[in-house]
Amino acid sequence: MRGAKTVLIGLAAAAALPATADARAGTMYHVVRASGTEKVSFTADPNTCGLMLTCGYAGTVTYRFGGTPRGRLAVTRDRHHHVSGVANFNSRGKTTTRITRGAVCNDSISHGREHFSLRSRSRLGSLLFELHHGKTDHLVTDCPGPTEADLAHDRALPEGSFRQKDFKGFNVNFGTKGSSAFRESGYRGTATWNLKYRLERYRCSPRCKVR
Repeated sequence: MRGAKTVLIGLAAAAALPATADARAGTMYHVVRASGTEKVSFTADPNTCGLMLTCGYAGTVTYRFGGTPRGRLAVTRDRHHHVSGVANFNSRGKTTTRITRGAVCNDSISHGREHFSLRSRSRLGSLLFELHHGKTDHLVTDCPGPTEADLAHDRALPEGSFRQKDFKGFNVNFGTKGSSAFRESGYRGTATWNLKYRLERYRCSPRCKVR
């Protein structure tokens, strides 16, 4: 089941993806600020809980990250003019699961790395921001509950859409806030998120460009 989604975007003093030869060659940006919350509230899905052994379960799983990041966003444009970029950086994150009905369980796990991606389907098309979609599932703890893999299956992971022309200059502050319903793995519920970022373009010679 694909989730019903609501997304609100905030953008100011943009900077990340200029539509120039510089972007085609590849450009790097410092991730200078990054913080946010991804929260999933869930209950057992009465239609599938018997098969998945989740009947009677309910709770929340929350991932929060912040601190001073260390890392970068590398951006390129391919020969078809599709923009793509992946940010990888250090961060202080923590996932907490609280099962309030069913087999009561509380657990938390720390995370030291964060990542997100930006991509477009055409030269002038909107930029799609996507959180995670990597090897690490930031919602997994030792307690039962839905995971980011479940959300990804229903296209319910945090995302947002930006106009390329809004990204100019050397500094960008942007964020995405929204929610999405999901139904997977014997659970149903809602994922909500509130994410904020600041990027600064590398101020150096052309040798600093990503090749």
